[in-house]
Amino acid sequence: MDFDFRGPLLLLANLLLLSLLRLLNDALGPMGLTLFLPALFLLEPALVLRLRWALLVAGLTGLAFDAYSPLPFGFSLVLFAAMTTLLFANRQGLRRASAWQHLWVLLAINALLWLVMTISMGRPWLGESLYWERSLADLVVSSVLLFPIGAWFLSVQRMLVELTGREFDTEMEG
Repeated sequence: MDFDFRGPLLLLANLLLLSLLRLLNDALGPMGLTLFLPALFLLEPALVLRLRWALLVAGLTGLAFDAYSPLPFGFSLVLFAAMTTLLFANRQGLRRASAWQHLWVLLAINALLWLVMTISMGRPWLGESLYWERSLADLVVSSVLLFPIGAWFLSVQRMLVELTGREFDTEMEG
């Protein structure tokens, strides 16, 4: 049995994007904006890796995401694992989808992750309209920028997977 290099490569790509997003969010901070794009970490591992590897990549990325999150440590790990499992369950249809369709799927997943994390982070402020206005502004900006950033990042991930010479698992799924 050969070692699957796709998992570590996709994890490194996720950690690189996470670092770039943190730098970008630091620059956007004075304007009161935060880019929220965690869905980008989940699609490619769920499409090309076995479930165990996809969950490992999503979980480690979730732990790195939690390092700067005000949520309890491990929250994103569980949330990312749940979304990865959902994507993995639908991977046959997603493999046939075009790049544009992948971006629309990422938009829907990103909005769902945003809703769960916004409600979880903002319990004390859920009744405040200012909290929701700022959170919705972050979602709108993130949704608009998801298309160019997502297209770039999906192509980077696809290139890394193609470098290994194994696009999809030919063995049994799981």
